[in-house]
Amino acid sequence: MTKKPAEPSHAPAPPAADPRSRVTGYMRKLLETAALTGAALGLGVVESCGADDPLPPPLVCPGEDAGVSSAQYARVERSAHWVAADGGTLVVSVSLTLTSWPYHGGFAGEPSATNATVSWATPVGDALELIVTPDPGATTVDVAVPLTCLDAAITDRFRLDVSSPTAGGSVPITPAP
Repeated sequence: MTKKPAEPSHAPAPPAADPRSRVTGYMRKLLETAALTGAALGLGVVESCGADDPLPPPLVCPGEDAGVSSAQYARVERSAHWVAADGGTLVVSVSLTLTSWPYHGGFAGEPSATNATVSWATPVGDALELIVTPDPGATTVDVAVPLTCLDAAITDRFRLDVSSPTAGGSVPITPAP
């Protein structure tokens, strides 16, 4: 009589999730816990809740090695706000920072914009500061910033919502279509 091999006492570990999945999963658990806590305390019932994607979409480097994916770590952090230029004209100050950028890459040329003029662009290491002057009547500005990633040319494209100019106010940034 042969003995059946013993079953393992624990389940195998799940494969490691990418950073986006880990953060989104954590946000969902946090929202579920908050909803359950509120219900338990009699604060009302949350009918539905969702988690927005807290991370910007990654840039993908062409020709990546099979074992190295920039999609797991190549990010461009962006911020923009209104500033008063000479003569009181409002312009947009845009800051770009490459985070965890793969070697053999960085800013690779002059940024361009539709419905605006890029009047100043200075890279300092992994950061780039832009001054963007929207054309009169423009409500959106599409910006293109040439980059290299693992020695391949790519372009970071994003849209600025310039419909509500307010000195010192933030400028919403979304991916360009």
